[in-house]
Amino acid sequence: LDGKTITNNLLSNIIRPEIPLPKEGEEENPKDKEERENFQIIHSIPISFSIDGYGNIQQPIGMSGNSLTAKIHLVGVHKTLLKNLEAFFSKNGINSISFVNSAIASAYACLNEDEKNLGAILVDIGSHQSDVVVYENEMPKFVATVQIGGSIITRDIAKCLNLSIEQAERVKILYGEAIFSSEADNSNYINLNKEEDSDSAVS
Repeated sequence: LDGKTITNNLLSNIIRPEIPLPKEGEEENPKDKEERENFQIIHSIPISFSIDGYGNIQQPIGMSGNSLTAKIHLVGVHKTLLKNLEAFFSKNGINSISFVNSAIASAYACLNEDEKNLGAILVDIGSHQSDVVVYENEMPKFVATVQIGGSIITRDIAKCLNLSIEQAERVKILYGEAIFSSEADNSNYINLNKEEDSDSAVS
């Protein structure tokens, strides 16, 4: 920086949507090389900045110093998947301007600014996979996709309780919840049979 004031243009040069190249004379990490060749960065999210060794700076614009470093969260997608999506859109007459990670898109729709600032975990459960994003200080600190979804939960219920897929889906929708209670009472039992006088139940 050489004492210069930090501007938007200077930050844009630092927060580039790409995996940084190794320094001259350093051997590149094989994992970084593989990611560079196979993945395209779609999000480059600044988490915090440091100026001359003073860290935890959220907004450095307007400040000055001799050195500026940044902690950046990169979110990427496999180039093959991106290429197939672009081909699909083009075939159907749709111009794709940019792509957004599905977990971050869900956070835009579901989390307010206070939740993002104070800290929140959002889990978007799909049919075959679930998206997870962790927010703190208004920034997504962690993003992941887990290969577990609602249909897998339904099949597990059907298998464990000897139910049809349709019955298991109904049990999941009507009685499934994420809040566990250690207190045992009659409300914790579910009648699995259609007959009103049946004693078959599960807790």
